[in-house]
Amino acid sequence: MSDIMKDLRSLYPDQIIRGLRQQDSNLYFRCLQRARRKNIPLKKYFNNLGFRYIKHIQITDEDMEKKLLEFYPDKVITLLSVNHKDLYKTIAYIAERNSISIEQYLCKLGFTYSKRTRQKC
Repeated sequence: MSDIMKDLRSLYPDQIIRGLRQQDSNLYFRCLQRARRKNIPLKKYFNNLGFRYIKHIQITDEDMEKKLLEFYPDKVITLLSVNHKDLYKTIAYIAERNSISIEQYLCKLGFTYSKRTRQKC
């Protein structure tokens, strides 16, 4: 069994791939590279491995707030992109889809956000 297959089974035991790029960008790019070498779309590559691929994950504001509270119980977020890169990427994606900045999205969830120091919303 290939390393990719082992990693996918470890992450997705139900064989439904959701939000791979946000969860493990390294694995995502390894899969993308393999699909390109075979000259097939990524979705077909996953199907050939026996997985179902869902490109975007649906996450509610409530789910995101709970996730952020695990790391920032005081609701003050600093250096998110450094300390929690994958979470930062997911937040950036959600903010972009809603046509707002990362800071605005985090403020909407009730957090204070700063790239370096505390700044009030």
